Amino acid sequence: MDIALGIGEYAVSNRPEDVLKTYALGSCVALLMYQPGVKLMAMAHIALPDSRLSPELARRRPAYFADTAVALLIHKIAGEYRCPFDRLIVGMIGGAEALSAADVFQVGTRNLAAIETALRQYRLRGRRIDTGGLWARSVAARVADGEVSIYLYPMG
Repeated sequence: MDIALGIGEYAVSNRPEDVLKTYALGSCVALLMYQPGVKLMAMAHIALPDSRLSPELARRRPAYFADTAVALLIHKIAGEYRCPFDRLIVGMIGGAEALSAADVFQVGTRNLAAIETALRQYRLRGRRIDTGGLWARSVAARVADGEVSIYLYPMG
């Protein structure tokens, strides 16, 4: 079953028939965590780097921010699914500069850096699968085998 995620949403699944998807990643980042031994896939569609920007939104939608999304997925994987997180394969897709290469806000770059910082707290490293640039991306990740498909299209 396809599970589509909007901005600030997340999903965790261990059902082989599931495919986690998210669309139109500009400066947003799809954070993927996959445990191949038990075929568990998690995805968050992260919009901003730091939950201090809006603590109330972070309480309601923790996957919206890089710092709270990483903790959320780790706690779901380790707690609810009882899966060791130290064997996770972690990837990041997205993080484009939404306006231009000269974008002063650098939200995409800041999102990627914030995710990497949060992952280090759990002694994890994320691989930048397809990040940066001026391309929007959509992502589909299969639970059955961890295969990730990325679709690129120009922004603007």
